[in-house]
Amino acid sequence: MKFTSDPELKNRLIRGLRQRFLPRTGNKIHVTELTLCLRKALYDRLSPAPPTEVQLGYFLDGARRHLALQYIHGGVSEYRIESSRLGVVGTIDLYEGGPIEFKSTRTIRQIIPRHYQRQLGYYMLLTDAPEGRLIIQKINPRGGESFLCSRANFESALERANLERELFDRADEYGNALSEQNPSHLPRFFDETDEKNPRWLCKTCLYKSRCGAKQ
Repeated sequence: MKFTSDPELKNRLIRGLRQRFLPRTGNKIHVTELTLCLRKALYDRLSPAPPTEVQLGYFLDGARRHLALQYIHGGVSEYRIESSRLGVVGTIDLYEGGPIEFKSTRTIRQIIPRHYQRQLGYYMLLTDAPEGRLIIQKINPRGGESFLCSRANFESALERANLERELFDRADEYGNALSEQNPSHLPRFFDETDEKNPRWLCKTCLYKSRCGAKQ
């Protein structure tokens, strides 16, 4: 069997994926825009750079994984929520008495990243759920568990109040910058949970030349 390159097929694939990889529009803020770098999220919305093939591959892989897990698990998939008070909308991977989020990671570390915690916590707040659940698929398990499944609860009323204040502050800050259409008014990304590599997102960011963040 002989194989030759098929650029027409590849172009169709890339074109189709890019049509699904669309920037956010409108006045509503999506929860996912608030979980990582606010400045990158606004660049994505106002003047999006074309996604790379690597990003499109991650998008396709994630979409297939989410579809399979949602089908197997049951519950209400792609559960939409909205907070008129904050002007924030969200799409929960699965809702079953509370939010269930599916994630994947290529790291071998056992930590739950801060932005995973933040997104699940925001969904718990917006649905007034006492509990959330998280499924993380480890792409490179290296002989360990492939799926890490966790329940999340607020440890205190203070913790809940602090996260709610964070959500309000980030939504307000992002909303103001969105109204002004000025990403430079937003802070650069810094991951307070990763002391060894606090600016890991900056390294592959498509907007780093515009942003000017130190790598």
